Amino acid sequence: MEEALEEIQNWEDLSESIKEKVSGPNQELTWYNLTVCHHAENRIRFRGYEYMDFYRDLIRQLRLKLEIFPYHLCRFLNFTCPFDYYIEMLCDLLRTQKSYDCLPTFTAADILRIVGIHRNSYTELLQKCKDKGWISKISRAIRGMLPKNPLSIPVEGWWLVFPLLHKKARKAASKSEVDCLHNICKDFANKTSNFAGQYDREALEGLYKAMVVEFDIEIETITFDLVREVKSFLNDRSGFGKHLVEILKLCETYKDLKSISIASGLRNEIVKDSLGILTRLGFLDVSNLSRSVLDMSEWHKSWQPLSDLENSLTSSLVPSYDTSNSEELIKVTLGLGKNYTATALKAVKDVLCRWPVEYIESITPAIAFASSNSEPVVFTNLNTHESPLYRLFKLKFCGTSPVLYLAKGYVLTQVPDDFLMFTYFLVHSENFMQEVHRNDLLEQLGELLLDNCVFVIPLQQRFLSIITIPLPIDLLGIKDRNVSGFLRDKSLVTHFEHFVGYIEIAALSEKNYIVVNQYHGIPMGNKDLALLIGSNLAEAPWFKYSNLDAVYESQQDEVFQYREFTCGVDVENGFIMIG
Repeated sequence: MEEALEEIQNWEDLSESIKEKVSGPNQELTWYNLTVCHHAENRIRFRGYEYMDFYRDLIRQLRLKLEIFPYHLCRFLNFTCPFDYYIEMLCDLLRTQKSYDCLPTFTAADILRIVGIHRNSYTELLQKCKDKGWISKISRAIRGMLPKNPLSIPVEGWWLVFPLLHKKARKAASKSEVDCLHNICKDFANKTSNFAGQYDREALEGLYKAMVVEFDIEIETITFDLVREVKSFLNDRSGFGKHLVEILKLCETYKDLKSISIASGLRNEIVKDSLGILTRLGFLDVSNLSRSVLDMSEWHKSWQPLSDLENSLTSSLVPSYDTSNSEELIKVTLGLGKNYTATALKAVKDVLCRWPVEYIESITPAIAFASSNSEPVVFTNLNTHESPLYRLFKLKFCGTSPVLYLAKGYVLTQVPDDFLMFTYFLVHSENFMQEVHRNDLLEQLGELLLDNCVFVIPLQQRFLSIITIPLPIDLLGIKDRNVSGFLRDKSLVTHFEHFVGYIEIAALSEKNYIVVNQYHGIPMGNKDLALLIGSNLAEAPWFKYSNLDAVYESQQDEVFQYREFTCGVDVENGFIMIG
């Protein structure tokens, strides 16, 4: 029976002996359903008649089972793509008011990567649907609350790119994007290998966000390195997730397709699709790219290795702006701060040259946005009284715990019991951040607390360095896969989508990070960082399309959550422990 399900997919081609084994009042329909299930579970292509109708039923079944998108079929489907698939899935869940917890772990991770919906944002959407009552049962009403385009995703030059010829572009294309799409279609028609590295990187990103191209991953001759922690992804025990878990565990020992296939005992198609998905999600990186896939000297210049700063800015230095999508540009006012430099100011004004920019003298760096039909929005550091509490609030929100906050003048006479199991601590105040041994902790705190409030974070591993991430976050500009994986896993890309400034994260190992601080505004005394923030801002969708309302709502939510936090802590005694 199984051999027939795989080799003979049309009912009329079956032998009489096989037909007799098919039970049910409608044998042909029963056989069809068995074939759909077999192809869905084993990740194989259908080669029977009317294959597109078959794929529609297969996609519908996978979506209802909340399975991760079948990327092995992506280039053969003419009616959907990963973004549309997940939007339909989210509509189904919201319409039936199901919890976020019903999503398998890997499906949730891919939704976050492509759509940008995480647990908190889904919970908010679910509450909005409940508030709307019967209207929320209408799919069109739900779609109106969901994103219209996919997020930017990290793409490797060795990935294959192909056109989605059935899709209509949803935004005006630039000349570079039109030329890029023409070359992709020509190479696709000639059946040549369309490596993403052959095309302009920025144009390719624009085409992906317009949903007229998609990516595929060929992994037959590639060896892999496991680059992300896997513990939080080992709880999928059903559906395709169980295969992903099994392959993920094997990748800790084996490096190539053949070895993993033998060790797993799974079908080759399942292993190939699993490796492709795990690569998309950032778990795996290739270790023999130049030998097995493509000579990097043949790649488009936008993919060539640059300095760290140049590489971060490649896709943002000359932003393309489509004025048809907004009635007016956002007006920007920069607060310079005491330590501003003329070179930093010029760099920011140049990168925001398409927008009206003014600047004023101020004590601390700040940036304000205004338009005629939206509430103004300002990003600046809080006053001396509120700033430490806000930092504590953000540390808790970003999952950094436990954390000890000590107010200025507080005298700590003994190490708290919760900290006795730790040997090293990250101690930081306004102008101090350093790793301190437990034996030296009380002495160091005694000196700092004379003039500063202090935060103490116990470390499970030794402190390596501080990494600065400009806001809004541009994942394509972050070369370190471990850092970008951390930002995705913690949902920080979505959370900081409507912030302007930067965060600092502490690297405790190559795969372990914690958020330690957040700053608002553009630091005009640091040209390189100011330029990174300005470049990311120029590419932020809300800024490009003058959607200040989204930023205002985000700020209001932040204020509400911060007030809830402050109501739950006792600030009078100068000692606060969270986590």
